[in-house]
Amino acid sequence: MSERITIGGLHVATELRDFIEGEALTRSGITPEAFWTGFEAIIDELAPRNRELLAERNRLQEAIDGWFREHRNMTGYLDFLKEIGYLQPVPEGVTVTTVGVDDELRHLAGPQLVVPVTNARYALNAANARWAS
Repeated sequence: MSERITIGGLHVATELRDFIEGEALTRSGITPEAFWTGFEAIIDELAPRNRELLAERNRLQEAIDGWFREHRNMTGYLDFLKEIGYLQPVPEGVTVTTVGVDDELRHLAGPQLVVPVTNARYALNAANARWAS
């Protein structure tokens, strides 16, 4: 397990602190103090919504797991997914394009970057996966 230090109200793995302060911020013009203060503010702002989304994900997963325990075939599965809110109707009049989108994003599948930042392992894995790509 990584050693952690306290920066403001955050408990940060020393490896992450060393990377942010020793590599990521180098020549960025952002001081470590400004980074950690801003990062903590973002976490404080988004953490409640993140908890709501994780609770919804758990609700959906539990419902889906329960459905599969009770059913031996896929009959009715799509209707069930719509019923629990997993599948939403396709909105009318929506157009999605990739004009002006970075080539990497348009053509290459990338790692999932939406992770709970309070779990250092998830955050570090996402950062490492993106850094390597």
